[in-house]
Amino acid sequence: MRIDKEEIWQRLVMPQYLRFAMRDTIHFQDPTATKARFHERTDLNVGPPEAPVVVFINACSGGRHKLKLKERLHQLIAEEQVFDLKDVKPHEYVQYGLKCLEMLAGIGDSCAKDTRERLRVVGYCICATRDTAHTAIETSL
Repeated sequence: MRIDKEEIWQRLVMPQYLRFAMRDTIHFQDPTATKARFHERTDLNVGPPEAPVVVFINACSGGRHKLKLKERLHQLIAEEQVFDLKDVKPHEYVQYGLKCLEMLAGIGDSCAKDTRERLRVVGYCICATRDTAHTAIETSL
């Protein structure tokens, strides 16, 4: 059974203004830094995805497997929804990224509210032993 890439994109990927708002908020470590994104949004007719996800990758000693996984995830979902644990820690995502969604929802952004309610977090741990790589998956939130 083959799943259409466009269908995956529609089900999992958040609207661009939300992805950029969360990315900027995490980068500046200030959940209010992107309040203007709500007023700047041009995609007014875009609703929340059915099952939005963010993915955290921990490449313990995964070597080249981390890059392969990251590339594949970028093909399936937006780059702003894939985080390397060496760059963004889960508590930073919760403190800034989720707070950004909640702040936007608080000023009347129903897309941000619905996205926050539906959001799922996926974690990948890539560990290499000799020539094999093992991937553990955990979902939460």
